[in-house]
Amino acid sequence: MSKIVEQVTAANDDYAANFADKGSLAMPPARGVPF
Repeated sequence: MSKIVEQVTAANDDYAANFADKGSLAMPPARGVPF
């Protein structure tokens, strides 16, 4: 594998390991358009 692919894969693994319960957070408010 190339060095860049290894770095991206390692960064992704680190991010996924530290993601924890952020998936249960509420969505941010949607941008409203006034009429």
